[in-house]
Amino acid sequence: MRKLTLTLAIAIPALMAGTAGAQDAGMTVTSETTTTTEPGPGPGKVEFGLFTGGFISNYYHQFFSYEFESRRQELNQLSPLFGVRLAVFPSRYIGLEVEGSVIHAETEMTSHNVTIFGLLGQIMIQRPGRFTPFLALGASSRLTVSNLHGDDTDRPIHAGIGFRIFATNTVAIRVDGRFLRGPSQQDPFTLNASYGELMVGLSFNPTSSRSVTTVREEDQDPDRDGVLGMNDACPTEAGTNPDGCPTRDQDGDGIMDPADKCPAEAETVNAFQDEDGCPDTLPDTD
Repeated sequence: MRKLTLTLAIAIPALMAGTAGAQDAGMTVTSETTTTTEPGPGPGKVEFGLFTGGFISNYYHQFFSYEFESRRQELNQLSPLFGVRLAVFPSRYIGLEVEGSVIHAETEMTSHNVTIFGLLGQIMIQRPGRFTPFLALGASSRLTVSNLHGDDTDRPIHAGIGFRIFATNTVAIRVDGRFLRGPSQQDPFTLNASYGELMVGLSFNPTSSRSVTTVREEDQDPDRDGVLGMNDACPTEAGTNPDGCPTRDQDGDGIMDPADKCPAEAETVNAFQDEDGCPDTLPDTD
């Protein structure tokens, strides 16, 4: 009888507390926000491309060798250009780009060929996304090769603006406009002539990625015991203990483990110390 009373005294409050905890918890559902990086349309770490466009010359251009100054002619106002480019983006907002180009120009009066090879470097500041606008600042070296004008090297600086539209995760259409200040035939000769470049091309981005923020609803208390998430050591069993686990009787002797001095050994029911939960024998009364 004492054993039954002790068992009920432990089990009933535990059961009531567990039920109350489950009712208080109700349908405990919390929202968990996570930010992940996954493939998507937009700039990546590396980008390369091809482009074509037009070079806008200046009447006072200096794309000639001083040895041939007497033969200098004005270039056509607009000349075709072609090129390739490679960019590296240490961050999503800033990139470094190098570009190689060739301009096929002609003199306006006699139509002599003037070929201008360019090697350009620039820093890009962009706002990443499917539509990616950017600003660019840099400088270039331009090598002029011409039978009429001779060979010459000039080093203009430039500022540019443009955008890329990503048609797929890895392919974008790119449009650039660029304003250059370069050497002039007039004094001061350095950076005293204005030029322009308009370009359109394709950019390829094998490492395209974007940050995606997702809100995931997850049941943080599936057993409804009021102990949430990782704090619950027994997420599928309702419990009243701080770890979220139920009070157990692992040896099955009817004495719950917190009150059982021998939780792994069943009590010997012999009317002698039956409340301690340990096996024993009757003392010898002889």
